[in-house]
Amino acid sequence: MVDYLGGSVAKASSICAGVTTTSNDGVTEYTIGSTLPPLDAWLQCLTASSDGWLKALLTFPTVVQGKSYIDSPLRRLFAPRAGQKAVVNASSNSITLYGAGRSFGPHPEDFKAVHAQFDAVSSKISLTISEERSGVAVPLYLEYHYRPDQGFAPIHEVADGRNSRIKDFYWRLWFGDELSMPKLESRQIFEGPEIKVEASEIERFCSVVRNDGEAFKSVRNGKVQAPLDFAIVTGWQVRTSFETQMTFS
Repeated sequence: MVDYLGGSVAKASSICAGVTTTSNDGVTEYTIGSTLPPLDAWLQCLTASSDGWLKALLTFPTVVQGKSYIDSPLRRLFAPRAGQKAVVNASSNSITLYGAGRSFGPHPEDFKAVHAQFDAVSSKISLTISEERSGVAVPLYLEYHYRPDQGFAPIHEVADGRNSRIKDFYWRLWFGDELSMPKLESRQIFEGPEIKVEASEIERFCSVVRNDGEAFKSVRNGKVQAPLDFAIVTGWQVRTSFETQMTFS
């Protein structure tokens, strides 16, 4: 018996080229070597023993977000990466990805990059994505409802508190786990130190982003102008200074 009808879900296979599989007491581990399997083959391999929430989470191309249908970001999240290990636990209704973090750079082999767990009572899927910062895992919490009655798109993102959870994640990623995000007013004014911008810095920035506007070159102008996106550079310096001066609650 299957949970839902609908969707274009191919027959799953437990065999996937380049992947080592071990199973014991309802826990199956999939380890990727140096050769990456195709995305669809990898996802079908992970869901070989499931016709429910896990197959819907990983294989359906569409996710419901509010009143919109969007391309599923979950397929990219669980995409195969060299050296990655996936652990599917049938008894706890969970899947965990170790190593091969979502961000650039090397990560420890035992780093828990992604964890998803299904609560059969509430039909809710709790998804945790972790970023590593100086040996510390900073988690981002997302939630989804599993709706097998809507076979075309059975995965629905929970919107309540979503933006607050994302803001809290970035605050802790930038400022530290021991700090809590203060309540800031949208019209509040923040003052930072005066920042001096050199023409050479503008030219270097424009070179990196491939902006060849003559107004931003010192050889063409006695007074070099700065492109609007250079505000990111100056704003980041103010934000960093603001971090050191602010008293956190």
